[in-house]
Amino acid sequence: MRAMIWVAAVTAVLMALIGGFCGAYSSDTSRELREQVTQMTAVIRSGDGEAAMAEALRLEDTWREKSALLSLWVNHQDIDDVSVGIQQLKVSVEEGETYHALRCLAELDEALAHLYHRDAFRLRNIL
Repeated sequence: MRAMIWVAAVTAVLMALIGGFCGAYSSDTSRELREQVTQMTAVIRSGDGEAAMAEALRLEDTWREKSALLSLWVNHQDIDDVSVGIQQLKVSVEEGETYHALRCLAELDEALAHLYHRDAFRLRNIL
């Protein structure tokens, strides 16, 4: 009986630690990428196409770096939405379409917000 209690306690602690890490990583990634989206919006509004493409590539590199680990626990549709949004953004910037680039950035910002909120470490998401 004592062994079962210890196993349950250790399991609960491990779940809390893993859940806390996953939540913190998702939150930090979402915040970091959303800050890059905000910076990129300012660059696109300034009309500097080269700087906008450099920012888009930096955003893509950051996403590529973070998404591999995120894909272990985040809803795959949310991961795909961000990946597709970044590709659409790059095409819009490459073509010089300011309106479409700003629209892509707005959609990308929303998709990035979902990374954390949908899978946040809350009791209702666990049960």
